[in-house]
Amino acid sequence: MALSLAVAGRASIFVDNAKHTVKFSATATGVVAGTPVEFFFIDSDSDRDYEAVFTADDDVSEIAMAFDKAGIPLGTPVRNQTCRFWPAGSRVIVSPDPWQYVTDNEIEAQHHLPVIYTGGERDATGAPVAATNMPEAIFAFYGLGQSLMLLDDALDQSVAYGRFTARCALEKGTRVEFTVSWDGTSATKPYNLMLTPGRIKESFSQMRGVSSELGLDVLPNFSPELTVAESVSAANALAALDSRQVRVNGYEEGQFFYRAFLPRDEWRDRRERLTQPLEVRLDGTNAVYTVIDEDWSVEGFNPKLTPRTVDIDEAKRFKTDTCLVFTPETTKLGLIYELKGRLPANIRNWYIYID
Repeated sequence: MALSLAVAGRASIFVDNAKHTVKFSATATGVVAGTPVEFFFIDSDSDRDYEAVFTADDDVSEIAMAFDKAGIPLGTPVRNQTCRFWPAGSRVIVSPDPWQYVTDNEIEAQHHLPVIYTGGERDATGAPVAATNMPEAIFAFYGLGQSLMLLDDALDQSVAYGRFTARCALEKGTRVEFTVSWDGTSATKPYNLMLTPGRIKESFSQMRGVSSELGLDVLPNFSPELTVAESVSAANALAALDSRQVRVNGYEEGQFFYRAFLPRDEWRDRRERLTQPLEVRLDGTNAVYTVIDEDWSVEGFNPKLTPRTVDIDEAKRFKTDTCLVFTPETTKLGLIYELKGRLPANIRNWYIYID
C-alpha cells in the first residue's frame, strides 16, 4: 500500500510500504566541485550546509517516520562510547546514485561503499536524536551515531574528512527527488561469540559457519574463567577477522572491548605516552595503584615523571578515562572484571598488559 505524507509548509514524502520505498526531495547546497563533504543529506535547519551536498526538504523526524512506515527496520547505530564502530542495519539503495554527486578519493567507482540504514540514535520516546542535535544528519559519510544512514564501513570523522568530495557543482537551490528502497532481505546479522576456556577455536569455527549477506555483527563474550593469555589469543583472532563481513562491535557490560588485550607495547614506557593514565598492578587479589605526577617546570619539552603508589580511594579520585592493568598471563579475567567494578565508570579505556 502506498501512502503520501504531507506536513504543512513542507514538501510531501511518498511511502510505499509494500515495496519498502521512501521518496523525498532535497535541495542542493551549492558546494563547489572538490569541496570536502561530510554529509549527503542534512536537515534544512542544520548549520552544516557548507559541508553537505543536499538539505532535505522534510525534516529528520518526518523522514525517520517515513522509513518506519515503509517497514525498513531499525538497526543499531554507531556509538563510539561503547566501541560500536560499525553501522549495523539494512542495506538500502539510494537513487539517483549518491556517487554521481560525490567522489570517494580512496575507492574506485566499481567498488563504491553501499549505504546502511540504522535509523540513528533514538531518545526514550523513539524519536530520532538527529531531529534536535546538530548536525541534524540524515546521511553522514562518517560514523555519526545520530545519522539515519551511513556508509557500510567503520569511518572515523578524521579519516573520512577529505576522502569524500563534491563531484560536480550543482547550482544552489536545485531540487532533486530521491528514492530510498530496501529489498526486504539484507540485514546485518547479530552474533554472540562465546569465548570460554578450551573452546575458543571451536567457537570461531562455529562463527565461520554462519552466513549473512550483509555480514555478522559480532558481540564477543569473554568468560571470566579465561586467562589473560587466552584472551590475548582470542583478541588477535578477532583483530584478524574484524571487517565489513565480520564486524566486531561493542562489548558485554562489565567486560572490555577486545582491543583492550592488544595494547601498544611502547606504552609500557611512560615517556612514550601522551598522557599518564592510572596504572594497576594486579597479582592474584592484590592490586597496587599507581599515579604518575607530571612536573612541567623542568627544563626541556618533556615533564619530569614521578610515580606514586596510592590507595584505592585516591585512585578513584584520579582524573583519567584510561587505566593500564599489568598482570601475569595466568590471571583470570574475573579478577580484572572485579577490579573494573571497583573503579569509576568514567574510566572507559582499558588496556591489559602481561606483566
